[in-house]
Amino acid sequence: MRLEWARRRHSRLALTALVDVVFILLFFFMLAGRAAPPRAIELHVASGMTGMETVAEVIVRAGGYVELDGRRLAIDALVHESRGRALQLRAGADARLQDLVDVLDRLRDAGVRIHVRP
Repeated sequence: MRLEWARRRHSRLALTALVDVVFILLFFFMLAGRAAPPRAIELHVASGMTGMETVAEVIVRAGGYVELDGRRLAIDALVHESRGRALQLRAGADARLQDLVDVLDRLRDAGVRIHVRP
């Protein structure tokens, strides 16, 4: 008895549907990313300050600490010591942008006025 085996068909994978799904997902994430507006940080630029007000210089450093008038402090200590004072905030050479934004967020949440100089 001789059995006949079915011939294997060499079918090609249809990639058109896969490419369509990838483009739909790409389009979806591009639109979803634009739907949420970025959280803005309100800054008071130090342009019209009077000489009567003393401004403390704050230098943001990498590693989660800052320098207030030359003294090294943690961010929590800066929030405590800066109440009622005007701050001039600068980024140190080793600071990342995220370090600066973290300090700005913490100070803004504590109600501290911030003067930023480029």
